[in-house]
Amino acid sequence: MIEFVTLLLGLVTGTQAVELSVSEQVALVEIRLDGRFVGGSSRPPWIVNCDFGSGLSPHELTATAYDAERRELETIRQWVNLPRDRVEARLALDRSGERAAINARLIWSALDHQTPPSVNLTFDGQPLAAESFEAIPLPPHDVAGLHFLRAELRFSETEQAQAELVFGGTYGDEVATELTGLVMNTEKRAPGLGEMAAWFEKRGRAVPVVAVERGPVNLLIVREKSAATLAGLRRIHERHQQRIVASRQRPVRIPVLDDEDRVRFAFPTIEREQTLVGQGEAPLAMEQVKVSRDIRDFGPLFDILTDAFYPDQDVAVPRQQLADAVAIAGVVAAAGDRRRAVVLIRSGETRDDSRFSPQVVREYLRRLGVPLFVWSIPPEGSETAPPPPSPWGEEQEVLDQRLLNKALVDLRKELRSQVVIWLEGAHLTHEIELTDKARGLRRAG
Repeated sequence: MIEFVTLLLGLVTGTQAVELSVSEQVALVEIRLDGRFVGGSSRPPWIVNCDFGSGLSPHELTATAYDAERRELETIRQWVNLPRDRVEARLALDRSGERAAINARLIWSALDHQTPPSVNLTFDGQPLAAESFEAIPLPPHDVAGLHFLRAELRFSETEQAQAELVFGGTYGDEVATELTGLVMNTEKRAPGLGEMAAWFEKRGRAVPVVAVERGPVNLLIVREKSAATLAGLRRIHERHQQRIVASRQRPVRIPVLDDEDRVRFAFPTIEREQTLVGQGEAPLAMEQVKVSRDIRDFGPLFDILTDAFYPDQDVAVPRQQLADAVAIAGVVAAAGDRRRAVVLIRSGETRDDSRFSPQVVREYLRRLGVPLFVWSIPPEGSETAPPPPSPWGEEQEVLDQRLLNKALVDLRKELRSQVVIWLEGAHLTHEIELTDKARGLRRAG
């Protein structure tokens, strides 16, 4: 009945044109951002300009369809500046003329791909050919029967997306209860479910808690691509290995991660361009940050930090988008509502050409509930001079193994104090507040 054509992936700010696909029953569409009315449309093209502001913040974008009698038909939602798949696809019906004359429309968006993917279409299990994804003609079919349309999109060897659409007959949508994972720090132990009956609220209304778990960790590392940072980490690793050889003892590692935890790098070089996203008409600034696979096979976190280098990504460059990469690392860390943290390792040796400032990014990660640790490795020879003020605020020096181990202990303390509290309903987590009955909890980040 109504679908977003503009799929807002990446980091979104400023005014964007939001396009929708609607069925013939729809006479009016209204758009709201975080519950606030921003505009509507009553005729094609179904496009509404939406101002996401100059700052960086999570948003809830909703579109509501009404018929000619002003009766509400459907409301759909799209999360903005929150964890999303890097490739997404949807199918929408486009009825025109007689009831049985139906076209379908395939809507797709991908952060890392601008060329159309290869697509395999099936209708009721049979292959379906289409010259254009804008108007996919469906074969003759019984309008009273149940029908299944499926699209399989292949962007690369590792990135695929699927879209399904069921329509016709007596089919009725079954919507599962939506849940929101809120990451909190506990002082001692995770509170029991019964203890938190009235601990959370949103805009003055209670939000029920349905589960509490510890779960695995998403840890994202952003490592400045500078000679000082890389040399400093290599130096720490080499001296550590020399001590092991000299003492003939097994290495002592600070245990930070468990078997199910994930560790990845987000590399701070971004290819940014104004480009059309999918089939939408809104030009968006797309940040494309490469994120590594899970690299737990390198061993303990100490070794991952000091010995896991990527020749094609860790080459020193004079200018990079460090703050933008930290922002995107925060989104990746928050995916799946896991316990999480982002570690930034920097020397201050390179110029940061980010679109967003460190202050804006720190606040954004705070709203996402993602703790940020900034570790600094000053260039050799700078120890005697006072360090310049950091744009990131408080930093922790990791100039040698002792200081790095201390930083790892602090990171471990943060991660082990985190729990995931599952709340009933779909919410922006920064809008959830603790009531005066809550005890022993504080928001992560």
